[in-house]
Amino acid sequence: MKAFSGWSIRTHLILLVAFAVTPALAIILYTGLEQKRNSLNEAHSRCSALVRALAGDMGNTVSSTRQLLTTLAVLPQVRNMDAPACDELFREILRSDNRYLNLQLFRPTGESVASVVPPPPGLNVSDRKYFRDAVRRRTFSAGEYIVGRTVNKPTFNFALPVTGDRGELLGVVQAAINLERANAIFDRSHFPAGSALVLLDGTGTILFHSADARYQIGTKDDQGIFNDMRAARGDEKITLRTSGGSYRIMAYRSLQLAGDPTPYLHIRLEVPEEAILTDANRILFRNLWFLTFAVALAAMAVFAYANRVITNRARRLVRSSMLLASGGQDVQVGIPYSQGEFGLIAQAFDDMARTLASREEERTTFVRELQAATRQALDERAKTEAILASIGDGISIQDREYRILYQNGTSRGWMNDQSGRFCYEAYEQRLHVCDNCPVRQTFEDGLVHTVERRLTINGRDTCLLVTASPLRNSADDIIGGIEIVKDITDRKMVEIAQKELTGKLAESNQQLQHFAYIASHDLQEPLRTITSFIQLLARRYQNKLDKDAGEFIAFIIDGAQRMQRLINDLLEYSRVESQGAPFVVFEAGDAFRAATMNLKRRIEESGAEITHDPFPAITGDETQIMQLFQNLLSNAIKFRGDEPPRIHVACAETPTEWEFRVTDNGIGIDGQFFERIFEIFQRLHGRGAYSGTGIGLAVCKKIIERHGGRIGVTSEPGRGSCFSFTIKKNLSEKGDAA
Repeated sequence: MKAFSGWSIRTHLILLVAFAVTPALAIILYTGLEQKRNSLNEAHSRCSALVRALAGDMGNTVSSTRQLLTTLAVLPQVRNMDAPACDELFREILRSDNRYLNLQLFRPTGESVASVVPPPPGLNVSDRKYFRDAVRRRTFSAGEYIVGRTVNKPTFNFALPVTGDRGELLGVVQAAINLERANAIFDRSHFPAGSALVLLDGTGTILFHSADARYQIGTKDDQGIFNDMRAARGDEKITLRTSGGSYRIMAYRSLQLAGDPTPYLHIRLEVPEEAILTDANRILFRNLWFLTFAVALAAMAVFAYANRVITNRARRLVRSSMLLASGGQDVQVGIPYSQGEFGLIAQAFDDMARTLASREEERTTFVRELQAATRQALDERAKTEAILASIGDGISIQDREYRILYQNGTSRGWMNDQSGRFCYEAYEQRLHVCDNCPVRQTFEDGLVHTVERRLTINGRDTCLLVTASPLRNSADDIIGGIEIVKDITDRKMVEIAQKELTGKLAESNQQLQHFAYIASHDLQEPLRTITSFIQLLARRYQNKLDKDAGEFIAFIIDGAQRMQRLINDLLEYSRVESQGAPFVVFEAGDAFRAATMNLKRRIEESGAEITHDPFPAITGDETQIMQLFQNLLSNAIKFRGDEPPRIHVACAETPTEWEFRVTDNGIGIDGQFFERIFEIFQRLHGRGAYSGTGIGLAVCKKIIERHGGRIGVTSEPGRGSCFSFTIKKNLSEKGDAA
């Protein structure tokens, strides 16, 4: 056999001629095999052409669908979810394009907004693959086999997200493809009986078949055949397989969206080998006698054919192979593809050369893009390092073993360059990780942790706020920790100074209140003595003094009485803080009713009408709250207009406090005095117009402040006033929030 393999092509052809003149049976069998092979080759070509045509048609349909959905996604009526306008637009598209069974618009949650075919009640497609992929990946996506809940037939769906100007998801627009077009193309090709066209989705589920009883729509395909289709990776492939007890030529191709890891559609054409070879067998038997004569003629012509055709083309193939091996890229054999086996070999060689050239171009492009991406990454790294270096806080990065990998300029300025050292060794001079290390806590639970530390930096006792957060990789695994250190020494010193100042201020206020109480209390006795003796003088010498003396005595008595009222009011003001009762829970309505009882006579005299909302149970000093209501109601009665006073007390609840509003129809207050009226001894009217010392609202403000609230007023002259105040919920006995 080795000796035979070394012979030239011419020698082998001469040997074939010798065999050709052997018994006629050998010639008939040889000719029959050639005819069958040609029939199979023709069938292969037709199958390949139809699969390419179907793939091209489906690719065009998908491209048109992407273009259509992209156009729809930016239309105002689609982005505004205008159902009537979308319905009309979708119907117009389906009337002009029979490639689609339905067009629909969904909300981000999967509910149907618009559809040409009326959807069933409560339709929600959030479980469909095309919808989930469109929402998750925000791109054009394909679905799997489903029986459409709207069109009620097997469909193949594509979807595209509808987004707003800021990229927010507004909805999803979807198109259902009519797969019957593939059957029309198949029918026009006139393949032999028993041939079948099968369309499958990416999971191997049958979407469509051309009236073949071996397949059922919605069932899974033969796993072995489907695995071969997936292994083709989108390239066209023709093979011969056993299916249903007979051999069938199978041509298939897969379609895949850019960026999608799996094909969305597989196209397969099956043709029975028996049907392909029927004509070949008939022609074989018809030409038996002609083959005998043809073999004789071929024997005479083979020598000349070998010299002029075979040897020359073989040399061309050898020369082209050598050029390709030496690095040439644009290499072509130059043999027409239609010239038999050499044409097929030349075609395969040329295809291989083009593929290698394309791969080389792709490799060059990849290297160029990789270099550009590397430069961009280095630029971004330089920017990041510049930003970190400009930050005033110290920033460092540590790996899972607490080894320092990076320090910005601030950190190096504080602690010197400690790269490569363990943090506990560099910062704390320890042999192991600190017990309260925030980086360790971050490694344990993946959360951000903050602690305060005191260190000596550059000879200065420094208070630091250390914040640690996890550093994760693309798989969300913690690979290190980021530690940000802020110098809060100055802030701590300010806090200490503020605390000392607050303590001194509290002590000063306490001493001031005590002084006001003692002063006002000690003034009571001499004032009572003056008042008593003046009144005694007036009674004893009533008719003995002249008119001026009597008037002077009256002035002294009036001044002493006003002094008495001022002292009493001052005592009342100082007792808000100094003699307030512990806070308890009580009904606010009880304090309100006690206040109205104290004012009963004035209410009856003025004809006042007082209404109120239901009162809650609150925490506070019940006596002071009663005094608060009494002061506000007394003012509303005092500063009334021509009509009888109408007063309403409203109450509302918020999550943290109670809000009360006391509204009246009195003379009102000018806006410029809204804050002044709450100051002690401030009056807006003369003593002849309205009585009082001007301390009542100051007492109200102090009571409210003790209860952790606020007090204010809104009013217009001549249109009444509304005093509002708040009382915190959940106060402790000392007045703090519990």
